[in-house]
Amino acid sequence: MLLFKFVGFLLIALGSAMSYGAGYFVKKFQLDQNSACDFEEELSDIELIEYKFNKALINLKTFGMLVLLPGVFFVYYGFK
Repeated sequence: MLLFKFVGFLLIALGSAMSYGAGYFVKKFQLDQNSACDFEEELSDIELIEYKFNKALINLKTFGMLVLLPGVFFVYYGFK
C-alpha cells in the first residue's frame, strides 16, 4: 500500500505541476511553434500566434490532468 501512496502522490504532484505551470512550459520550450493550424490563411498574424499558444496550453493542461487522474486513483486505493 505504501507503493500506491508514493506513486499516487508523485503522479498528483507531476500532473498538477504540468497543469498549473503550463503557460511557463509553453513559453520556455516554445511548444506553440509545433502546433498546427488548418486555417492559417483566415487569421491575422496576432490571432494565429494567440491560437497556437492557446492550443499548446490546452493540450499541456489536458495531458497534465490525464497524468494526475491515475494518481488520485492510486491514493484512493492506498488509503482504502
